[in-house]
Amino acid sequence: MRKLPVGHLVRLCIIAALLVSAALLARASGYFRGGIASRLSGTEGTGAPRDLVSEFAAGEMVQAVSPRTVLVRMPDGETTATAWGGEETAAGARCFTAILGEALGSAGSPEPLDESSFRAAVDAGGVYFDFFCPMPLDALAVWLGSDGQGAAAVFARMIFLSLAEQTVTVCFRASDGAFRRCATAAVSETLAARMQEFQGRAARFAFEDDTLSAPDPYAVIFSELPTVTAAASAPVRDAGNPAALLRAAGMNSYVTTSYVEADGTHVFIDEGRTLRFGTDGTVRFRTDIAAGERQTGEGLAAAVSYASAVALHGAADYLGAATLRVMDILTDGADRYIVSFGYCLNGIPVHLSAGDAARIEIRSGQLVQFELKLRTYAFTDGAEELLPMPMAAAIAAEDGAAPELVYADSGERVSCTWVKAG
Repeated sequence: MRKLPVGHLVRLCIIAALLVSAALLARASGYFRGGIASRLSGTEGTGAPRDLVSEFAAGEMVQAVSPRTVLVRMPDGETTATAWGGEETAAGARCFTAILGEALGSAGSPEPLDESSFRAAVDAGGVYFDFFCPMPLDALAVWLGSDGQGAAAVFARMIFLSLAEQTVTVCFRASDGAFRRCATAAVSETLAARMQEFQGRAARFAFEDDTLSAPDPYAVIFSELPTVTAAASAPVRDAGNPAALLRAAGMNSYVTTSYVEADGTHVFIDEGRTLRFGTDGTVRFRTDIAAGERQTGEGLAAAVSYASAVALHGAADYLGAATLRVMDILTDGADRYIVSFGYCLNGIPVHLSAGDAARIEIRSGQLVQFELKLRTYAFTDGAEELLPMPMAAAIAAEDGAAPELVYADSGERVSCTWVKAG
């Protein structure tokens, strides 16, 4: 039998050692966890929707649905609020996250409430929340950490936790304009203690200002505004490393193929899923795969959580100083949900001339399509010069509108300004 040359044996030993080393590294990295079949099918570690949702922290969902304004009315009439302060408003909302979730989760059946009784409840003291869009109360309870069993399946943008008669009552104005209230099992002493801890700036409701004829009497008016920092933005023209985007879309980065079209659009394809990254930062995804296994639980709360995980994780690498907030929730009542998101800078919403920052459709527990307008935001030196809010409110009221502070992003520049809303 012919013996192999010594040099050849040495090369074989080196190759064998490299293969063993590669296998050990792959095992340590988790590449083989779940088996090669699951890796190639996109169900393990490559962007699997179930993994994405399970890794979506509760705190991220709380931020995505956090209120625009939090106002505290003490029983003696002292009124303070936070808005447009980024961390200031976030800290104010965190004071009441647990007790708002507890109140909604333990709420009884809604009862009619006339507006005069609502205002009487406000005068008695409590906490007012104004959200960016009408929120489903049962789902909001879940997102805030409750089981949501008690909350009504109704939408409300404005919620007030009343301390009248030393009990915690949830009062709200539903999307149909009607006022309602629900008894709760929340502890009044806990709410009172949180109200004492709250730190805000002097504020009042529009209905308390005789000089205003505002269309929304529950708009919160601040005597003084915080310093508003100037900002700039730029569209994301290059996908760079698209791993997070592909994972958000449930695409398998190990088997995805890609090519660049004549106009510079980068196209990624994984079986029946297609993601297109345009040179203007617009990302479009859709799937032609027939309905299969649900990727999330049933119901609105699970669907919006899934959509939020897709939006926040897909855009995370590109946001810069901005955050994403839920701005609209649509459903046809047949397990189809469309969730829209907007950018915020220090709690101030960004109005894009091109529309929503993100729009995501979940159908039968599966991601069907989405569109992201990816922009990177940064704060610049200097502050924006703004009209005082009472003056802006008076001007808007002349046209039957309310003032809204926004960063207007024209695509060329970003400026903070008052716009007329409502």
